[in-house]
Amino acid sequence: MPNLQRAALPYFGSTLLWTQAIAAGGFAFRQNENYQRRTQRNRSVITNSHGRQTLSIPLVGGKHQSCPITEVMISYAEDWRRQHWLSIKAAYGSAPFYLAFEDELQDLFSRKPDTLWEWNWDLVEWVKDIVSPNLVLAKAEDWIKEVDVQEATLKATDSQRQYPQVFTERTGWVSNLSVLDLIMCQGTGAAAYLSLHTT
Repeated sequence: MPNLQRAALPYFGSTLLWTQAIAAGGFAFRQNENYQRRTQRNRSVITNSHGRQTLSIPLVGGKHQSCPITEVMISYAEDWRRQHWLSIKAAYGSAPFYLAFEDELQDLFSRKPDTLWEWNWDLVEWVKDIVSPNLVLAKAEDWIKEVDVQEATLKATDSQRQYPQVFTERTGWVSNLSVLDLIMCQGTGAAAYLSLHTT
């Protein structure tokens, strides 16, 4: 545990985040932090025919909520799970590996956990099983500055190797999307991409 990088538990997580996880052999996700707005904690960025699209999970108490991340409650006042699922289908229905993962994704989006932590944990375990089954995912109750992945380091966009995306001909290359984009486009080849990618 002490040697694992600390990171915030994301909604799927970006390709850059998962690149760092694989390089480090795993992540210990911080349980002792407070929720922070405008981060991967409740946002995931995919791409459609118009470019980037942000999927955002609504929270009880609104976007100014400030409480321990493990206590952040998801709002189901609107059917965001269906909206996100339809957006994913529209974005990746024609992707090479969509059908291979469709049933698993449908199962994930049929769940209704109370907290954002529970939702995100299910998703990162699903991603891990595809991109690196031996990756160590843990839950950390401490924070170590030297091994903490800072939000700012996850916004780099210019240094990623390109892979064929669904809408490349329309939008050009779109970098550092949700790892879901990589999985839909590369399938189990996502593991090789993340392992070889350097920043």
